[in-house]
Amino acid sequence: MKKVKKVLIVIPPEKYENEELLNSLAIFDSAGILYEIASLEKGAINGHPVGVAEATEKLNDLHKSATKDYKGILVIGGPQSRDYLWNNGELHKIIRNFDKEGLLIGAVSNSVPVLANADILVRRETAAPDDQEIIHLLIKRDARYQNMPVVSDEHVITAKSTEYASELAKRMAEAILITPEITI
Repeated sequence: MKKVKKVLIVIPPEKYENEELLNSLAIFDSAGILYEIASLEKGAINGHPVGVAEATEKLNDLHKSATKDYKGILVIGGPQSRDYLWNNGELHKIIRNFDKEGLLIGAVSNSVPVLANADILVRRETAAPDDQEIIHLLIKRDARYQNMPVVSDEHVITAKSTEYASELAKRMAEAILITPEITI
């Protein structure tokens, strides 16, 4: 058996924010943290504005074992996050399981509402984009919106925009590196 530290990275099935993904992967790579990319379907996914990522995991196949295999989950944003991830019941189940286990949960930019809709931001501070629809949703879901670049509240870390994805990934990496490895 091998001991590892691994993160599950979730991206929309099209037009994920390529810069958010690449910056996060660079941080995890430099910290020696493994990761797997998941989406609604396995396979090549086109990024925004450019880029292609390979989803090796399908969300529907993960909800039962995800908390055993990963130290954290990171939800990447993009123009299609609203359409595909905000109200995705399977993703919400996975996120709630991570929350119950006290595992790291991160979301960047347009994917912060995924956490609110999974009901894990209740009475938690959160960053979010300067988008009135998103801010209204967070307040409606009893999240404590903070107009800050990156916010950490317990084991949940959120970033306001793409430019802060690296900072979010750094905070996740630091937290992962101080926790025991998982055995695979």
